[in-house]
Amino acid sequence: MSNDLALWWNAGAFVYVGRMGNNKGVEHILTAWCALKRRLPDHCPDLWLVGGEPVEIETVRRKKLMLAELATYEANGRIRWWGYLNEEGVSAILLKACALIMHSSYEPGGRVILEAMTQGIPVIATPHGFALDLVRDWETGFIVSYGDIEMLHRRMEHFARMPLLGISLGKAAQATAHKALDDWNFFKTHEDVYLRALNQAAPPAIDSSFAAPTVICNPMPHGVMGTYPFPIAAPDTADAVSLAAGVLGTAPSECTVERVSEKCRSLVWNVRGGGQTVVVKHAYTTYVRRPLWDRSYNGPLIRQGKMRREKGLAASQLPGFASVLAVDELLGLQVYPYLPAVIETSPIELVGTALAPLSRLWATPIIKNCEHLIGIADHWWRERSAAYWRYNGKVATALRCSSLRIAWAEMWDKVKAQDFQITADLVQQIEVVASECDHIAGQEAGIADLCYQHGDFSNSHIRRDGDDTCLIDGEKYTAGWWGRDAAFLLIKGSDIPPEEWWDEALSLICDNPEKQRLVLLWVLIEAVNEIARITALQPKETTTQAWQWWEAAQLRILA
Repeated sequence: MSNDLALWWNAGAFVYVGRMGNNKGVEHILTAWCALKRRLPDHCPDLWLVGGEPVEIETVRRKKLMLAELATYEANGRIRWWGYLNEEGVSAILLKACALIMHSSYEPGGRVILEAMTQGIPVIATPHGFALDLVRDWETGFIVSYGDIEMLHRRMEHFARMPLLGISLGKAAQATAHKALDDWNFFKTHEDVYLRALNQAAPPAIDSSFAAPTVICNPMPHGVMGTYPFPIAAPDTADAVSLAAGVLGTAPSECTVERVSEKCRSLVWNVRGGGQTVVVKHAYTTYVRRPLWDRSYNGPLIRQGKMRREKGLAASQLPGFASVLAVDELLGLQVYPYLPAVIETSPIELVGTALAPLSRLWATPIIKNCEHLIGIADHWWRERSAAYWRYNGKVATALRCSSLRIAWAEMWDKVKAQDFQITADLVQQIEVVASECDHIAGQEAGIADLCYQHGDFSNSHIRRDGDDTCLIDGEKYTAGWWGRDAAFLLIKGSDIPPEEWWDEALSLICDNPEKQRLVLLWVLIEAVNEIARITALQPKETTTQAWQWWEAAQLRILA
């Protein structure tokens, strides 16, 4: 027996439990699963269907137009009809599930949803019965409208591409189910109803709101799922004030504090005292901000808060970055000077202002491991094989944000492997420019400088420091080839359409046409990544701005 067959029981599966009735949507589940299996033949979890007598099962099977395809999957053990099982059997099956799939047109309750959640199994269900109260998108599972096979397919694909997603959502599902059971207090509620009826009193109000517990950090960091897979104890405001008071030279009781509410992946406080203001920051331990179901990504699944603090401290030693005033390693806090944000009247002025500290950073040559970095990138570019970034994740993580050659080759590989959830129209457009992009990427090492980059630049990272400007938030600074930061200047510089200011901005960034083309290729790559990310999160949401980036860069590259 092969290893694959021997471990089939432990591989996990999508599980349906229930009758084989007309309103249960089993045929829709089969259709969505078959589509997913064709899309991801090597990574699609099996489908297990529990319930029904043989005649009922055969009736459902006959509804499928692709009966031959269905028979093949059944013969290979990819689809398993378990039939009727007792309570112990159902429980055993649920324990091996990656997600419970229920797709009823109507459901008065749906006890199996609650049973699955209590065992830490996330649920994909229609908005009926218990699911309406307990299942929340990206917290305990997903809600899918009855008959929306495309959305059901996409939600199942999330679990297929990123198995750890089931662990994270399952943890919240379990806590939510236990809280619901505690709140219901079934027997006590019924006893109160009968006693009040006997005494002709008004029935008690029944609280039917079962809010999910705080398993994901609140406020949830923007763009990430939250702490994985369990909550962490973050420092509180008193800790931040205590550390800041030492820097300000005053007592904590004499300080005033403001919790900064902004879309970031950190806790931030502004602390005032002794006529000065400082910023205290704590980096969450969070998922790296990228789609969890991107199977071709081999970087760290968890970005450790300690790693981010260490990189931020190291970046503060580089030209162009604000300094770190104090550190509390035990609590994971860092203190920065308070610097006002730069506000400019036009995107061109903002680009000119941002270039001052960025140029100082880009002009800093890399010394440590410079030859090693160049050697690896050159080797990978010559080989042009997906195997390198699929199986050498640590080095790939370092190169994907620093080398245009590697970023382009990796993205192009994802497109060809259908790892991106993008439209066929966009795929065709990428194919049109692929050869030219390949040529541009290959020139990188000859015309671009190897230096330091900010790594995750946006306009919010520029601050006034007296008459000068500096960079903040250097926790993603990286060593690499010049260009990605410049691309983010164009992407995040303004909501104004690119046609109105990009050409002027490019001339400010650099006057070398070949270097400008490197920047534009970075824009293409980031535009595709953004389109794929938004499409995966919200399949029916438009990505107008990212499409504008793509079209503007594509036109200039092909010109």
